[in-house]
Amino acid sequence: AVVSTQSTGVTWCGKPTEVTYTYALKMLHDQAAALGQQVDEVYGIGDNVDVDVMGANNHHLNSVLVCSGLYKNEKIDLTRNVTVRSKRASVTEPITADYTASTIGRFIDHILE
Repeated sequence: AVVSTQSTGVTWCGKPTEVTYTYALKMLHDQAAALGQQVDEVYGIGDNVDVDVMGANNHHLNSVLVCSGLYKNEKIDLTRNVTVRSKRASVTEPITADYTASTIGRFIDHILE
């Protein structure tokens, strides 16, 4: 998404931009504090290595690649530290996901074991 203002010009928002992660983490911590809780771990989960995994990695979150969509044929279900090549020609460096799973539900079941 793009947010445009007269005073600052164009500001990019959305994953993997810093403003998106900063806002999401602030909201998460504020909500936890309101409930008298603290956040121990945060996972960035998605099916796009270029946006979801790279964004999580860049913001020091645990990254999880859900192997659906472009990555549904990968045989890497419930694997740790997997390096994956982007399906986009413009992204030449491989990206490492901390975890992979065939579905979000499978990953949640795995971490709750």
